[in-house]
Amino acid sequence: MADAFVIQSAAVTAGIVVLESGGVRFYAAEPKFHGLDGKLFNSIRAAHQAVRAVQRAPVEPAPTLPH
Repeated sequence: MADAFVIQSAAVTAGIVVLESGGVRFYAAEPKFHGLDGKLFNSIRAAHQAVRAVQRAPVEPAPTLPH
């Protein structure tokens, strides 16, 4: 059995999960998913659901500088 799995969603490689005692730990490959980096999930499925939730979240516009 493999010890690590790639998590992809919508043609984006979000990161990998590594099997650990008690679940899988997520390591982000893209800045968008840094909020999940290092988090321990109960399962690969739970990690993938979290990745999809991040992708569905609305994107906040970047602040504009005053002129």
